[in-house]
Parts: sequence; structure tokens; C-alpha cells
Amino acid sequence: MSLPNFNIIDPSIAWEKSLVSKPDSISSDRLTKYLKEHKSLLIPPIISLLPIALIALLNFYVQASIRELTPSHDQYTLLQLKNLRLTKESAKLSDQLKQIEVYLFNSTHVPAFARLLQERIPLDVQLMDYSLTNNSITVSATSRSQQSINDFVIFFSSHPLILKNSVTVDELTSASPSTSNNSGGATQQPLQSYAVKLSGTYKNMESNRLLATLLNTGNIGLYDKLSKITIVAK
Repeated sequence: MSLPNFNIIDPSIAWEKSLVSKPDSISSDRLTKYLKEHKSLLIPPIISLLPIALIALLNFYVQASIRELTPSHDQYTLLQLKNLRLTKESAKLSDQLKQIEVYLFNSTHVPAFARLLQERIPLDVQLMDYSLTNNSITVSATSRSQQSINDFVIFFSSHPLILKNSVTVDELTSASPSTSNNSGGATQQPLQSYAVKLSGTYKNMESNRLLATLLNTGNIGLYDKLSKITIVAK
């Protein structure tokens, strides 16, 4: 449908587009001139931009520090893992060495006890057997002399690897063999035999004390004392 032609009706009516008034645009020169005249208006934008600039500067510094410290951090991580692995291996080796130390230390007590016991056996006392554990000791001996048996009990009680007042006499027997006649028909006096069984509590010493005890007893102790003697020339 076409629009009506109002000019036919009234030639004075003209069809024209309405003009919309537009605000005058502010040119950059006018804005610059305006801001120069009112410099106080620049303060709020500057204040609001300062935190942003500060954050950007700090971010640049942090990123630069991260790039600089990254190789050191990676190296530290590798060293930390290596240290953890070495710590585990060290703990494992320490445990194995501790087991070996305990084994060797316990093994040392047996010859040490026998060596010190030898110093306390009278010449006419025959040691039959002995049993040694980590906590107790049992010894059996025999002799033709009752006094030697009594001395052996006393000497055994003073053994440095036996706890004081822990020795008990479990068994004490005497036996005399049947009489026999010699070629001349005379009667031979029967030889009396004495047997004793002792038990006591074993004392586990530390390695340093055990070595010191060995060095202070028997031939080992004499050798150690002689090695410390100095000859003074007159």
C-alpha cells in the first residue's frame, strides 16, 4: 500500500524527515583544555590506578623470582628425595649392624666367662661340665679334696660375670670306692671323692666393662700391667 500524497491535498505540506538534535561532541582539544583548567579531577583516577600499578609491579617481581628460583627448587626436591632414600637405607644398615653387634657381643661372653672361670679353678678340682645362657650358669666339678671343693665354691661366687650372692649349691655329694687289697695283703685306705653342682645368675656386661674385666684378670691382666710399667734409669 503506498502512502497518500498529501501534496495533492495541500501543496504547502512537505514530507520531510524529522531532524534529531545531537549533542555537540567534545573534541580532545577541548577535553585537554578542560582538564588543565580543572586538574583536581585527575586525582581520583590516579588514586584508583595506583593499586593496579602496584599489583602489576608485584606480580612482575613474583614471576621473575619464580623463574629464578625454579631450578633451585627442582634441585632441592631431588636432593630431598635422595636424602629420604639414603635415610631409609641408613636405618636398614643400622638395624643390621645392631643385630651383628648383639650377636658378636653375646658371643664374646662365652669365652670371657670360660677364661675367667679357669683362673678360679683349684689345681686338684676337675671341672666336669657347665651350661651358660644369657641369664644363668650351671657348673659341675669334682675333687678328691673337700677343702678344694669349698675353695672352688668361694672362688666361683667371686666370678666377675656372676651376680653377687646369686650362687647356690644345688648338689653336694661324696663317694668312696670299695676297699681293695694290695699284693702284700695290706688294706689300702679308700680315696674319697667329692662332687658339687653350682648355679648362679649370669651378669651381661657392656663391651667396655667386659674388656676392662678381661684386662684386669689372669695373664691378660698381667700383660697389660707389664706393658704400662716404665723403667726409670738411675
